[in-house]
Amino acid sequence: MKEILRKIVEELSNVSLRCRTGNGAKPWTREIKSAICRIAKVSSSSPYDNKLYATNCDGADGGEWLFDLVWVREVRGGDWKLKDLILVMESEWSPSRDDQKYDFQKLIVAKARIKLFVFQEKGEQELLAAVGEFLEMAKTFRNLDESEFYIFAGCARHEDERFHFYCYDGAGKESVVVNV
Repeated sequence: MKEILRKIVEELSNVSLRCRTGNGAKPWTREIKSAICRIAKVSSSSPYDNKLYATNCDGADGGEWLFDLVWVREVRGGDWKLKDLILVMESEWSPSRDDQKYDFQKLIVAKARIKLFVFQEKGEQELLAAVGEFLEMAKTFRNLDESEFYIFAGCARHEDERFHFYCYDGAGKESVVVNV
């Protein structure tokens, strides 16, 4: 999992160099989803086991299913037999904290190894405050799973227009904080 987390941070750092906030949310979202698809396709000895579901995503196997993006491992030959839920992603570009919390709640209930939340705030201090609120929401959930990871990719839209990454395990302990 650590290698996948590292690749996500690396790929999304590259996305923030290509997309700037003046272009609106659609280019960012498409690039982010496509980056996750690329990671998934090379993260298994058998690419047929990895399936990605997302709209507007180069390399996806199907349209959106339950979340903005879902990365599953299916039993070979499939027939809809899920082996593992590797990653779920939600993105909320609205600066409204209520809109952000609504989308983040979806990640809390997901049984995924990695839960990626992409959002924006004015600056780094606001990003840190938001992440603190999201973590409190997650810790409140009774079915907390300490083996899962949360990655917050927050764009500081009024400062440097790049992602700041905050990674925590399911217990809310900081795992990795990387600003590339």
